[in-house]
Amino acid sequence: FDERLRGHIDGRLEDWLIEIKSVDDDRFSRVIERGAFFEHKDQCQMYMRYGGFQQSLIIYKCRNTGELYLYTLRRSDEHGQRLEQKAKDILAAVDAGQPPACLCGRCR
Repeated sequence: FDERLRGHIDGRLEDWLIEIKSVDDDRFSRVIERGAFFEHKDQCQMYMRYGGFQQSLIIYKCRNTGELYLYTLRRSDEHGQRLEQKAKDILAAVDAGQPPACLCGRCR
């Protein structure tokens, strides 16, 4: 919908989107305990939305040990639609020369 919003997938295996993330020990432990980071899931949802994928595999590699952790994610059209609207709102704010509305509650 806007050429300013773009990304590049790491790979595909048949009809699977593949995304590879390299993380340190601390973040690797958090992924194992809690699952994929929300920003990585959001990234994959957008790639699936625009790339026509129905599922993705996020491969986490621990930089310190070489250990791997695999996380699967199914496409959610509802989630993808919310992310697309968020991107449109941010780009509209940029175009208007205004800061985008804070959705996280941590912005100042």
